[in-house]
Amino acid sequence: MKRKFTADQSELNEAYQYPLTNVDDPKGEDDDDDLVILAVYKVDHSLFFLPSSTTFESLMEKINLEFELNPSGTYKIKYQVLPGEWYSLTDGTCLKSCISSYRTSKNIDHIKLLVLPVEK
Repeated sequence: MKRKFTADQSELNEAYQYPLTNVDDPKGEDDDDDLVILAVYKVDHSLFFLPSSTTFESLMEKINLEFELNPSGTYKIKYQVLPGEWYSLTDGTCLKSCISSYRTSKNIDHIKLLVLPVEK
């Protein structure tokens, strides 16, 4: 079965106007050292990027936006260091530890967060 392609030539030219980055070229590396974050809330997953200078508060804002969480709700955040090994993420100090684990591990290519609602 063939798919019908409906884009005209101008749309194609626009799509190809930016060259692809060669990921093997060290000059193509991003100087901002962004964090790759995979957050999980119930059955929803969200992959997003934040600058390495992000604060705990800005991380929480991003999580609230990504999952459209109730601002008056209470949530517990955990981060994964190794498969099955989760630590609480409660403040800026914990976030620094999380980022440090991410940077020093050769087995971790993203930060995995688990968002848990706190039952009252």
